[in-house]
Amino acid sequence: MLALSLWAAGCAMTDAKFPVVVGASITKSDLVPCSDYGSATNYAGGPYYIRDPETGRVARRHEGIDFCTAPGAEVLAAATGTVVQLVREDPHRGGRVTIRTRIRYPDGAITQTLFVDALHIKPREDLRVGDDVVAGQVIGHTEPPGKLQIGSRSHVHLSAGPGPWTWITHTDPNRFWQKGAGIVTCFDAGNPPTDTQIVAPVRC
Repeated sequence: MLALSLWAAGCAMTDAKFPVVVGASITKSDLVPCSDYGSATNYAGGPYYIRDPETGRVARRHEGIDFCTAPGAEVLAAATGTVVQLVREDPHRGGRVTIRTRIRYPDGAITQTLFVDALHIKPREDLRVGDDVVAGQVIGHTEPPGKLQIGSRSHVHLSAGPGPWTWITHTDPNRFWQKGAGIVTCFDAGNPPTDTQIVAPVRC
């Protein structure tokens, strides 16, 4: 079933089983995502529901942020770090690039390293696991619509978490934007982010 979430700005979540949601700001962000983190509804307004075809795991809230684009649009590294996972093609969701960033953040009583994922993309042919990348560097291009988990619109699904499996252990990427929590920030080569900040995975 198609599973994209309806963008919900600045929402606050009290569900103890879902990490705290910051939400993206409508008025302050450089770019408004087409689906925000934590939404319980899809873009059509129905209940969010996605079943992983391999594991059967069901998600009822959006576990990342979607940035809708034209097919084949450039996908940028959201943060500086090292490529730790790379999927060239998956029949259900397209390709994926996972970056272990240099961002350390509190997660309860523990300090974690942030991993960011760019999903529904075609990674660059020359990109390899172990490569270092910098925020704003082109790491691939968006997949065309049509696959089960891409649906009818090309988009980059940006997710984040304390490990490379960000769809299982995740946190709100809105916590880490260059311009501050909740302020989606476009990459600006004249003012690049520090190693402890993220930027949008698409050009603005």
